[in-house]
Amino acid sequence: MKIHVKKLKTNRKIKTFTLLLLSVTILSTILLGGCKSDPTVSKTETPYGIMRADAQKDENGEYINESYLTEKHPEVIKGRLVMENFIKAYTTADYRTTDGMIAYEFLSQSMLKELKEKDDINQTLSYFKENQIVVQFDGINIKTLQLAADMKQMLIKGTYNWKYIEASEKFLSKNQKDKNISYEMDFTAKFIKENDVWKLEGINTKEIKR
Repeated sequence: MKIHVKKLKTNRKIKTFTLLLLSVTILSTILLGGCKSDPTVSKTETPYGIMRADAQKDENGEYINESYLTEKHPEVIKGRLVMENFIKAYTTADYRTTDGMIAYEFLSQSMLKELKEKDDINQTLSYFKENQIVVQFDGINIKTLQLAADMKQMLIKGTYNWKYIEASEKFLSKNQKDKNISYEMDFTAKFIKENDVWKLEGINTKEIKR
């Protein structure tokens, strides 16, 4: 038994118009899709970069960036936040209440091990109580943030400010400091990823003299 299917006649003009409309739609989609840019990646130089995979440095000893990111990039957001929170914790302490574990939550396992071996907690407690120190965070300026190509290491450079709210006269005199005056420190901090969380692996600081 044969099943006969009756062919429908299609108006040639309608068919041509439909095909033309479909072609225009596809072309528009391709063009619009191609023009859409990633808001987290920058075509021009920014303070946020991805280092070259070979970790090559320039004549000033700075790591060369392969590409640049915007402040909207997820790792840039995380990096800036962890850096700021670490400095806030590091420069905010009161000799009457500190437990000596200043900013420990931000440190890598290797740093925690090193500090434990140096008896850092007891030394910090003794230092703050002996000098009656109350210190306060007074701002941070992140100048550059560089990520390794594998996104597992990060280098941040900048400056931060702090104030001595209270301190013994002996301490202030010895260190040539005054209360309620903002002091500035230059820093270079290295972070590594541990369980997908940025942890401080090391930091170098140098006070900027007035």
